[in-house]
Amino acid sequence: MSLSTFQEMLADAKERKYAIGSFNAWDVYSAKNITLTAEKMRSPVIISLWQPELDFAGERQLYELCVSFAAAVSVPVAIFIDHAKDVQAVERAIRLGATSVMIDGSHLPLEENIALTVRAAEFAHSAGVSIEGEIGVLGEEDGSEPDEAFYTDEHEAEIFVRDTGIDALAVAIGNAHGYYKRDPRLDLDRLAAIGSRVDVPLVLHGGSGIPPNDLQAAIDRGVTKVNIGAEPRTAFMNGLRASLAEVDESEKFPHRIFPRALECHAQLLEEKMVLLGSEGRG
Repeated sequence: MSLSTFQEMLADAKERKYAIGSFNAWDVYSAKNITLTAEKMRSPVIISLWQPELDFAGERQLYELCVSFAAAVSVPVAIFIDHAKDVQAVERAIRLGATSVMIDGSHLPLEENIALTVRAAEFAHSAGVSIEGEIGVLGEEDGSEPDEAFYTDEHEAEIFVRDTGIDALAVAIGNAHGYYKRDPRLDLDRLAAIGSRVDVPLVLHGGSGIPPNDLQAAIDRGVTKVNIGAEPRTAFMNGLRASLAEVDESEKFPHRIFPRALECHAQLLEEKMVLLGSEGRG
């Protein structure tokens, strides 16, 4: 199957009330594992790329790997750049093979965020690529708690979507990147209010550690894409640590330490696809 965009993938998810997982690829192993697991589960999937990991792996090379693995399976796959901070990063991602992009101006005042997002959206749409924007501020990897004062405002969300022409909207409703210091408390009433005012699919970042019931409630209120980064990385690392603890000192072949890590990673991906309801939708 050809590579897919958000416009193609998320419309079905919104209509049928399921969500698609956006999982990070950081090397050849993770990229291959994401696509093979999606094929096994008959699930659409989004391969999420993050600039620091692209810089480490080789930006062009990692994009080419992801495109190649996506082309080898029969389920829909989107190649996605996450949290691009400027239009140049969006342009570069599209040239390298991204089918959907995110421009993150959430740190800017509303008018500046709109202006940045409009420029990025014009370029993306001219290239036939879907674009995600964000309004509101999430908790961060350092463990800082989400601040309700910076949650997505439903009125601003309506203006933002109307004025930018984005294809998907990332919201801040108590979600945070990385792991939560305490159980997350999603403002589901706020999410429902946002969903009633915008007609685009909604995106939930910080999906690692959100309880299943809360995730399902978010999907019921319009979330169609969930970014899950910390849990798959942790599953991979836990499997790798176990392999390294057991490997014989005489082992000379590095590839032999990765199978357990890949098994743990794939198991986590499978669990999330079932949880999000994307299994069998591909």
